[in-house]
Amino acid sequence: MDVARRVLRRSLLKQVTEIVACSRYSSKSPSSPTNESLTGSQKPLSFPKEVHKERVPRIGDDGFAVTLMGAVKPKDDQIFHAMGSCDELCSFIGLAKESAHENGHTYVEYLKRIQTLLIDISVAISNCSYSCPSGTSITPVLPAISPSPLSIKGTSFSKRHAAELEEWIEEYSQSLPPVEHFVIPGGGQVSATLHVALSVCRRAERKVLPLVRDGNLDSEVLVYLNRLAEFLFVISRVASQADGAIESVYTPKSSPSTPN
Repeated sequence: MDVARRVLRRSLLKQVTEIVACSRYSSKSPSSPTNESLTGSQKPLSFPKEVHKERVPRIGDDGFAVTLMGAVKPKDDQIFHAMGSCDELCSFIGLAKESAHENGHTYVEYLKRIQTLLIDISVAISNCSYSCPSGTSITPVLPAISPSPLSIKGTSFSKRHAAELEEWIEEYSQSLPPVEHFVIPGGGQVSATLHVALSVCRRAERKVLPLVRDGNLDSEVLVYLNRLAEFLFVISRVASQADGAIESVYTPKSSPSTPN
């Protein structure tokens, strides 16, 4: 707590504003909107040019980070654990997506859609406004971001997203033989990567659960992640089938004999 107060005493609001401005707006992709095309709160924060010339003290050096709501929290806060797991899941799905695209698999667009929703979930998690210790919260300082299904004003998540996954699960399950044994991760590069994504998805569920249980995050996020894990398992089997790989199943081994 003392560390947090020291951070705030060092003109935290000014530092965070400059840091965010540097990291988000010091470079611009060809598709990024120009300042002239933005109005009102959409315009990025302005920052002094001298910021580029010298190192700005970073609150991250003290083990803190800022949420989209402008709350300063330690990096091991449950919000960042949940966000980190969703980010990692999105990355592994991206890895699987690229391999699936190279192999001509049919579900690549579904994976793209999932990545978009995972980013929305991360935004919703960062918008969580559960009570934090006195002295560790500041006024929101981040600029407006592009409109998202999960706006910065709320953390709602539509039921239709989980329903969409259920439709995809039914669509692809029809071409698969029934599961009679535990499936061992593998079955080709794409399938193995999807199994990793599945494991990370289960972790994301565990990290999101406390936020949902305490009423700080829409329960539909948890439903979606649970359904997503099922979809990833189905698609991992589809990937093995599409690549002509043999699906390995778990066969219990007898206990080794004890020497006399």
